[in-house]
Amino acid sequence: MKLAADEIKRTTRLTHPLALALLDLDHFKSINDTYGHITGDLALIALTRICQAHIRAIDVLARFGGDEFVLLFPETTPGEAHAIMVRVRLALTAQPVDVNGKPVALTISVGIAGLASAEMLLDMLIECADQTLYQAKAVGRNRVVSEPSASYTTLAVGRT
Repeated sequence: MKLAADEIKRTTRLTHPLALALLDLDHFKSINDTYGHITGDLALIALTRICQAHIRAIDVLARFGGDEFVLLFPETTPGEAHAIMVRVRLALTAQPVDVNGKPVALTISVGIAGLASAEMLLDMLIECADQTLYQAKAVGRNRVVSEPSASYTTLAVGRT
């Protein structure tokens, strides 16, 4: 949280883009209940490894709750973060977890928000991403949803 708050300060000072993604492993409780907690742990590890393979060293990945992760994308617009998270979603779907020789498919739902103004605090950014995550879940899960582009253009003004 401290790292994210510091990055928001840097981003607003430099008027650079910043995006934040919240992602949930779809039906994680069902995976734990059906296949056991070891398989649930393997699913979380698989998600983490795939995320790490698709993000840059400056991006920040953190577990935010049981099956929820947050990804902070400095120097990245929500549209660029959206493209990255689509690649993560597709890679995860293509690599099921093996449970005693049986593949268990994994999917994620992702909500993305962009830093809209210098007054926007980390909690507000997380809340915006959470709203888009809720939309992803409401329309069927296994998808990436980001807020409309008009809502995060404020900090891009004056950039070259």
